[in-house]
Amino acid sequence: MNFSRALEGMIGGRKFARADWNGAGQWVVMQKGYPDGIPLNRNTAEATEIPEGTVKVFDGYFMLHTAQGHFVPWLPSNGDLLSNLWQWVSDANQCAPHVSAPEPDEHQPSVEVFQPYAAVLGQDYDPSPHCRQV
Repeated sequence: MNFSRALEGMIGGRKFARADWNGAGQWVVMQKGYPDGIPLNRNTAEATEIPEGTVKVFDGYFMLHTAQGHFVPWLPSNGDLLSNLWQWVSDANQCAPHVSAPEPDEHQPSVEVFQPYAAVLGQDYDPSPHCRQV
């Protein structure tokens, strides 16, 4: 899928990755921020020279989960914006009941899992060909 569709999904709370990223376990998610503010921790206080514990509002931003399992702030590159290789990343068998999964049973997600995603990308959207499981 293209970046526009992936962006809509990220805003809706989903994780996405590019199929051509070579680092296993990499994905991007939107951190919605802290609109009511949170107290600054020691690291942020030292970096900003604002007293620790001062309550500050944090706006939303994108985070990249790296191959090493760390989070870093992320901005899309020109290649990211123009890529048609974006995929929804799932932690479980949520791509579709028929994607690399045994026959569905009561312990596996049903098609209802897709309703929030379909609301973002259109009711006729089938994420199966655009999903990577981690």
